[in-house]
Amino acid sequence: MAALAAGLVLLLPMEVRPQQDGGLRQLAEMSLEALLDVEVTLGARQERRLQETAAAVFVLTAEEIHRSGATTLPEALRLVPGLQVAQAGASTWVIGSRGFADQYSNKLLVLVDGRSVYSPVFAGVYWDSHDVLLENVERIEVIRGPGAALWGANAVNGIINVVMRSAADTTGGLLTGFAGPTERGGAARWGGAFGRSAHYSVHAKYADREAFDGAPGLDPADAWDHRRVGGRVEWASGPDSLSLDAGLFAGSLGRAALEPLATPPFAVSRASEFDISGGHVLGRWQRSRGDGAGSLVQLAWDRASRGDVGDVRDTVELHAQRGFSPLWGQRLLIGLGYRRAADRVEARRLAAFDPARSSLETFSGFVHDEVPLGAVTVTLGTKLEHHTYTGLEWQPSARVAWSVAPRHLVWAAASGAARTPARAERDIRYRYGTAPGPGGGMVDLVLLGNPDFDSERVVTWEGGYRGQPADAVSLDVALFHSSYDRLRGLHTGDALSPQRSGDRPVVPLMPSNQLAGSSRGVELAVGWAAAPSWRLSGSYSFLTIDLAGDPQVEGSSPAHQLVLRSMLDLHAGLQLDATLYAASGLPSRSVPGRIRLDVRAGWRPTPSLELEVLGRSLAGSRTTEFLGDLSQRLGGDVPRSVTARARWLF
Repeated sequence: MAALAAGLVLLLPMEVRPQQDGGLRQLAEMSLEALLDVEVTLGARQERRLQETAAAVFVLTAEEIHRSGATTLPEALRLVPGLQVAQAGASTWVIGSRGFADQYSNKLLVLVDGRSVYSPVFAGVYWDSHDVLLENVERIEVIRGPGAALWGANAVNGIINVVMRSAADTTGGLLTGFAGPTERGGAARWGGAFGRSAHYSVHAKYADREAFDGAPGLDPADAWDHRRVGGRVEWASGPDSLSLDAGLFAGSLGRAALEPLATPPFAVSRASEFDISGGHVLGRWQRSRGDGAGSLVQLAWDRASRGDVGDVRDTVELHAQRGFSPLWGQRLLIGLGYRRAADRVEARRLAAFDPARSSLETFSGFVHDEVPLGAVTVTLGTKLEHHTYTGLEWQPSARVAWSVAPRHLVWAAASGAARTPARAERDIRYRYGTAPGPGGGMVDLVLLGNPDFDSERVVTWEGGYRGQPADAVSLDVALFHSSYDRLRGLHTGDALSPQRSGDRPVVPLMPSNQLAGSSRGVELAVGWAAAPSWRLSGSYSFLTIDLAGDPQVEGSSPAHQLVLRSMLDLHAGLQLDATLYAASGLPSRSVPGRIRLDVRAGWRPTPSLELEVLGRSLAGSRTTEFLGDLSQRLGGDVPRSVTARARWLF
């Protein structure tokens, strides 16, 4: 009954009255026109208005993130059209763009303030290591489709950039905390100024989350906690700005996995707990000009350590770019980059890397040229990268944006991108499991790295419309077709003789570039300002994938996804928000279609104090969102939960 009553918020007419006491941010201030004027950096590596960007771009503002009720970054990403976001365990998230979602979604590049958090060991993102303070997030920019011409390899199907707030925007104090049956945590932040041109901000965050329930008789044992501290210092004078951002994190994760046995039942569930830790330093100097010219130099160092993999990795990344305006209205951007990822992977009971130590280097350069031709802007660009594994990669892009009328943009693009091999695809030896062999006996399945595994490639054609068909309505439509080549598949080698007497024969499984195919789809987002204090929005995406009959990949992403959202400001500082998510099933994962309802009720008794109740996954007592490979780990069902949250600014 509670879920049904909350769902009526999305459907029934209501008396809407403007908020009386102002509050931290009034929804009325977020006009649809202002949202189209939001500046994004992903489309051009420089700030551009969203309405000028010839790409499938979506921006989540700080207000939208807060009012979603999310307490983790992946939860906020559920609102992005075209992104598949599923929780496979208390600490495990599956996030993909335009298909190919898995625990390590290797075709999605993720950045935090322009710093890549993509892991070259397993080609993906460890979301449990990036539990950022959401109150420090200014916006989240998401591009669906390739962005490799500017951002390089692995930006195959999308890019996520989490843009953090400047120190100047986080002055004063903040205390926040949340608690519920399945999670609890809190954070503190303080910021101030040094004179007129320098600002600083420091913060600390802690979160603890309970383990999910697994299938009958199986315990995923995946409870986790996370601790983070960080700070930022900024200085600005005229066109020049200098910033230094640093952070440290530590935590522990539980995990259960099915481990192969030599005798019946040939597998047993083993639970373990391990630590994660790391830190980063990011320095940036920037000189900005209004004519499209300017310079930027960015240097980042990142360290990450994981006990489950036995991986300790240090990454250094240097990027420099310069903008010019050689002709009237033209914007030419050139850049150079260097990245070095050095790691040491200790052997584990089931897995080992050979060699145990590795150093992967990437040298890169790009050219990005925007040429205005009246109401049409043509953008040509390419990025050249030289990678330790694959040598030279060429990733071009051509885009056209046509402002057919004020507040109406039509765009089209053709892009190429590559996904470079991960360490695991080249160097791993992993005891995968057991299976019946020839003659009725059992054989060991061992995943072996392939030193000849090469880059995956894609060519994507896409187009769309973004604008305001009416004063109170915004519309964003994108269509795409992607052709993939040299995708990863597993081929089975000939059985190897046992190394010792009594051992079973070994059948090697090796990754190879044997798959090809295509995907196509449409993504639609609509916003309606129904009243000054009531915002309705919705999105729908359709996706179909054909990879030469590979059902494991084809059926791992929902064909249909729907999001409906209502954000309502009532009187006396009250807010009521609801979001309904629906997705079709995942045939290859035996996951049925699902409906999820999240509700948030907030009250601001004073402009600086906010009290909230967050209800999540209210449509059912437990929901299965994704099932991974049970030979590697056990997942769990997302529980229904109610959490209380408070925030105080001072």
